[in-house]
Amino acid sequence: MTGHSLGFSLLGPLEVRCGDRLIDVGPPKRRILLTRLLLSVGQAVSVDQLCADLWERQRHPAGAVSSVHSHISRLRSALEPDRGRDTKSTLLVRESGGYVLAAAPHDLDTHVFEAALHEAREARAASDPAAARRALERGLGLWRGETALQGASAHRFAEQEAARLMGMRQLAEEMLAGILLAEGDVDAAIGITERLTKSAPLREEAWEVLLRALHRAGRSGEALQQYARLRTILAEELGVDPGPALRELHLAIVRHDPAASGGRQARRPADAATATPTAPVETKGIRAMGREDEADRLREVVAAATKGVRWAVVAGDTGSGKSDLLSSAVSYATAYGFTVARLGCRDADRGGAADSPAERLLAELRAVRAPADCSARSGSACAQRPAPDLLRQLRQRPVLYVLDDLDEQCADCLAFLRRLASLLRDEPVAVVVAVRDSRTPALAGLMADLAHAGAEYIPLKPLDAADVARILCAREEDDSPEAAAALHRRSEGNHFVLRELLALAPRHRTGPGARLPLAVEAVLLPRVMVLPEAARQMLANAAAAGEVLDLRLLAAAQDLSARELLALVDAAICAGVLTWEGGPGYRFSGPMRDVVLTTLTPAGRQVRLAVLADAAERLAPSPAGFHEAVGSFGPNAAGSTAPYGTRAVVLQLPRAADGTTSSP
Repeated sequence: MTGHSLGFSLLGPLEVRCGDRLIDVGPPKRRILLTRLLLSVGQAVSVDQLCADLWERQRHPAGAVSSVHSHISRLRSALEPDRGRDTKSTLLVRESGGYVLAAAPHDLDTHVFEAALHEAREARAASDPAAARRALERGLGLWRGETALQGASAHRFAEQEAARLMGMRQLAEEMLAGILLAEGDVDAAIGITERLTKSAPLREEAWEVLLRALHRAGRSGEALQQYARLRTILAEELGVDPGPALRELHLAIVRHDPAASGGRQARRPADAATATPTAPVETKGIRAMGREDEADRLREVVAAATKGVRWAVVAGDTGSGKSDLLSSAVSYATAYGFTVARLGCRDADRGGAADSPAERLLAELRAVRAPADCSARSGSACAQRPAPDLLRQLRQRPVLYVLDDLDEQCADCLAFLRRLASLLRDEPVAVVVAVRDSRTPALAGLMADLAHAGAEYIPLKPLDAADVARILCAREEDDSPEAAAALHRRSEGNHFVLRELLALAPRHRTGPGARLPLAVEAVLLPRVMVLPEAARQMLANAAAAGEVLDLRLLAAAQDLSARELLALVDAAICAGVLTWEGGPGYRFSGPMRDVVLTTLTPAGRQVRLAVLADAAERLAPSPAGFHEAVGSFGPNAAGSTAPYGTRAVVLQLPRAADGTTSSP
């Protein structure tokens, strides 16, 4: 302490003590002023700067200067109560148009804390963990709250210093947790790091200590869950994976390697083929939504490949989530020490590149000159084992081959895959392919061979309303039957569309404020544009009228026969634009009505409504004022909420004597 015997505490709420006595320095503005002077202890701060920092305005208010002088006078009285009225202050000194707080740096707890952290670093470097622990505990004991500079941290002058001090505290606690773990105080290390991973989840050092501590405590399952949580956080916040050190630690925990509880160990590829996963790694978040069962099946295929070749076929329509499932398999395989390689036409062009065992295996199998009718059923005619040294390398580090969009591969690539199905037998290899339609003639031979090879067939059906409700529940959102049903209807259970809708604010997903995600429009618009002109005209008229198609009105609008109209409807159904819904009849599939409306200008939509109005009048006299009603559905309609201001038109059609309406 200085001759004034004062101590200043900034690691929490501001405190000033004289010995054991707490000094009341006054109201909040005066406390902020003192904090500002303490951050520049020993240096002069001009009155203008003090005004700017305290009031944070481009021009401080009138009377700010006199207010600063008044606060300084009161601070002097509080901090130096024994100073006579005619004696100049030696603590708060007026100098160069400003004020200096003439305290020594070690009178501030921030300086004492930094000195303790420096001492701990030196002790750790000198291999003296006991001294490092004592220094860290002494420094961390100075903190009296969750944040530094409380009461002033919201001011711009304090933001950077508060963040710096919090970073140093995080580092000190990480060091202490590591020392506690090394000394065997596992529970204390877990307690510290669990709190750190919540307060600063992007710092990987605390996660590493937490995983090691949990593993050492015999809680390896919890350690794997924590790693999965970190991976999700990094993917959602930064779009990255955990660093190499954490990935290696994760693999060591999976293998129940005792070294995972101590210092970092290099990964041992030779253990990969014998590793037995204890439980599937959880993959949470939007990318795995609704496909948990399929992901588990795919992971079982990968895990079983360590005992011999395994095949899996993921089949589903565009947007069903095939690529996300393949990514899940890749992440899982990588975590268990697999080498991941891509198959396909581009890989075939690489020739005999042998940069890795995975590529060498492909090169050797491509070199096999099998008969033209070689298939998985042809037995020894196609049997040729890879080189022994290659097999040994594969057993040390198994391989996952991945092929997306099987439908788009050339005939040579498909033929090579058929040969793979016959040549691979006991090798630790997993092959996962994704296909839109496995029933196409070009794939018939390959699908038969894969079935004979025992391939796991994983069809991706549309998500149902219950799946949507579970996803909403997992996201802690409104999972009521009504909310789930509305979101399911708009997405039609399509994984991609649902994912993009969930990226919107809830009020923009369904209902009056619904919006069409740009990614969804980009993907679905080609379904409309490939249709014949007459079908696009029919869809434009239908979209202007509403969600459910009125076939009689649409036929009249385009002067089509029943057969001609139904042919256009059938083409739209095959393209995925329309769907059949039993009682109500034909309707737009998911957000396809909004997609069709994007092809029309506001004026074009007005024209469609006018055409429909004329068609309704030709069918029968329309309700009074129908033409006037059309105007209320224009781009400037009051209360309009559908895209570009259009709303559904409910047309009253003439009824037969029995009260029914007829269709073409």
